[in-house]
Amino acid sequence: MNILKPDWSGAYVADLFAGTGAYGLEALSNGAEKIVWVEKSASLVHDLEIFLEERFPDRRQDFSVWKGDVLKFLESYSGKPANIVLLDPPYGYARRRQLLSGLLHSAIVGPETIVVFEHYHKDNLLSDAAGREEFRLLKMYAYGESHVALLRRNRA
Repeated sequence: MNILKPDWSGAYVADLFAGTGAYGLEALSNGAEKIVWVEKSASLVHDLEIFLEERFPDRRQDFSVWKGDVLKFLESYSGKPANIVLLDPPYGYARRRQLLSGLLHSAIVGPETIVVFEHYHKDNLLSDAAGREEFRLLKMYAYGESHVALLRRNRA
């Protein structure tokens, strides 16, 4: 996520569909203040928690790992908005519309939150998000078959 490197310092970052946690770990290593990882795989959550405990024992209060479905996390979240939300759902993720709606209605996304959405280049993300005028496209990057969209929620 070098496209955001200057913005990590002091940031609160949510890494949704975290997988191995690589994006959130990069943010943590580059100065992010708080991180929450959300991943449904119990084994990946376990591995990430062990890694964090071993690598960052003095920063345990700065991060949390949430095991479960991203949509349920978005619905139940009641904390402050993140500065940056990282999304890397599996290609062909069938619940993309629900995900975007969940983001729109979740406390994790505030008016200044940047949503970084990695997706398969054939997925028509813009018609689902920016095209519905709920989010505006700030920038789009193409990396082979992956696209990374930087989005911000439109003000109500």
